[in-house]
Amino acid sequence: MKKHIFTILFLMMLIGSAQAQIFIEKGKVETTVEPGQTVMDSFTVNNTTDKPVKVKAYFEDFIYETPFDGKKKFLPAKTTEHSVSGWINYSPNSFTLAPYGRQKISYIIKVPEDAQGGYYGVLFFEEDSEIKPQKLGIRIVTRVGSLFFIETKNKSKQSLVENITVSGGEVQGAFRNAGDVIIIPNGTYFVMNEEGVALDRGEMNKLYLPPGEAGAFAFTIDQKLPSGKYTVIMTFDLQEGDVLVREVELEKSSAGFRVLEVRN
Repeated sequence: MKKHIFTILFLMMLIGSAQAQIFIEKGKVETTVEPGQTVMDSFTVNNTTDKPVKVKAYFEDFIYETPFDGKKKFLPAKTTEHSVSGWINYSPNSFTLAPYGRQKISYIIKVPEDAQGGYYGVLFFEEDSEIKPQKLGIRIVTRVGSLFFIETKNKSKQSLVENITVSGGEVQGAFRNAGDVIIIPNGTYFVMNEEGVALDRGEMNKLYLPPGEAGAFAFTIDQKLPSGKYTVIMTFDLQEGDVLVREVELEKSSAGFRVLEVRN
């Protein structure tokens, strides 16, 4: 048993060490473009160790998966509807980082004339572990990536709040992305009494919504509130100065909370 625990700890130490070898200064590239535009830029990849590291670079697509809490699924390049992989050329695609060395990665984005909305991908940098498969029966591959979020100026950022219900003091609903770009709403809420005094407040679970998808949000109202009518003001920050606000009229009685009205 002790031997097994030691082996697991040893592997965790090796994996942690490998993950620390490559560091990308720009983990997310966000650019707003015009259809037909060409964009040139660069960022730096660093070796944080005292040993040389061989690195290869390649693009993949990604999508956010249900329940849209931020978990990503990575897919081959040019396979998703909103893939940016075919637009971007980069160099170099393989290199060796000297101990504590740096490598400049240059890229060119060529936006198609008919582009509209958001296009996404990830540029991975991968190095092979020195752990030999014949010794441990495994092969550890470490990679880090820079996410590309490329959106056109003529994009459509639209969203809806749907299916508001309350049960046992928990307010539930769905946030739907009705536009053509990824939306990452940051939701907060205030509970106001009939005199306009805020009695409760908090944050909602964060969502990462691809175009056309909907994710569930929920939050719990203070159960100690006395019987009466309340207004829940929900504010969703959509970035870039865009905000969606919904008001929910609730009534609390001995039977609990119920929804009276939802207002835009």
